[in-house]
Amino acid sequence: MIQSYLHKIELLVFKVLYYVNNKIDSRFFSSVLRRLNNRMAYTEMKSHSLTCVSRPFNVHFLSQYECNYNCEFCGFDYRTKPLQQQLTFDKYKTILANLNPEIITGITFSGQGEPLLCNDLVKMAGYTRSRFPHIALSINTNGAKLSGELSVMVADYFNYVIISLHSLIPTVHAQITGSDSLSEVISNIRFMRKHNPHIGLVLYFAYTMRNIGEINDHLRFCHELGNCEYVGAYAKFYQHKKQFSDRRNRSLYRTLDTNLSLYNHQEYSDKLVQDAMTFAQTLNVRSTTFPPLFKKEPCQRLGCSFPYLQIMVNVDGQVFPCGGSDIWMYDEIASGLLNFGNLLDEHIDNIWNLPDYAELRSASFRNCHKADSHCANCSSMGFLVDSGKVKESHFIIEHN
Repeated sequence: MIQSYLHKIELLVFKVLYYVNNKIDSRFFSSVLRRLNNRMAYTEMKSHSLTCVSRPFNVHFLSQYECNYNCEFCGFDYRTKPLQQQLTFDKYKTILANLNPEIITGITFSGQGEPLLCNDLVKMAGYTRSRFPHIALSINTNGAKLSGELSVMVADYFNYVIISLHSLIPTVHAQITGSDSLSEVISNIRFMRKHNPHIGLVLYFAYTMRNIGEINDHLRFCHELGNCEYVGAYAKFYQHKKQFSDRRNRSLYRTLDTNLSLYNHQEYSDKLVQDAMTFAQTLNVRSTTFPPLFKKEPCQRLGCSFPYLQIMVNVDGQVFPCGGSDIWMYDEIASGLLNFGNLLDEHIDNIWNLPDYAELRSASFRNCHKADSHCANCSSMGFLVDSGKVKESHFIIEHN
């Protein structure tokens, strides 16, 4: 009873502050509002609310369609000439204003390609750093373009750099990424660390039979860099890849040999991952996230945070509700079968509780085998149930 009463008071205070903050430019009100918004968002997530009073405080910008890599397990194929579409500075400012930047605590620049190829990235990062210093900036990159002035800019403006590295063996890295650039990537990472010893580095590795044997070397490299987090996950296997330039040309589709999936080598994978967990303890790596073990049975599914805490936006302002939905929900969102709004034309207040968002929130806490059809393909499902046994988190089959 008391807790319910306090929640009602908190809700009222939030609504008042939210209104006042839109009318008055006050650092104090903004700071209090941010903390209250974060607290309410977690409360609504834990209580499985279908409609939310809070607003997303982490924003993921898909800022670029082109990529300099063509990773074999990526959901997109970049061999064809991509659409020359990027997030522009003017569009960025409009989208940011429609998100209420005073309550945002984190922005990640990623891409349906490589974000460092985005022409206005420097201007967008500089604008955010100067106008909204409370926002932590992150970038997801393959690291190959992280050199010269771009490297200095990222080191100076960004709080975190997440690098999809995948392998430390030149031939394996080239086979996975389609690019003979490992030496440049390693050099760029070392420069980044030297230029800014305090920047948070995250090294991400997507594992198949090609690279799982390197796992201890990956941990050792994180330890060597210092202030570096390690994230390991199972690679996703797609029956088809999406093309930006020619989605109808099925002759361009290619698939990765499913026998490379660790789902088909569970005991071998578990042994290497468990050995790596033990090895990591001796290294004192800052933070580690390992692929969930196959020998574990799926536990009660944890509630998904995406439809409560985060939002993903592409170069045209189109909202995608979660990581990966830009691939397996793309066609339905593009055709209008699913509607999560567009932040170039609409304010977050008008889209955050659309019917499709309510349905997604309803699906976000169901049993993994009874999840919404889109959620069933989620690459994070294994982490949410702490088990590698969920087959859909390893493979996705598109029937179009």
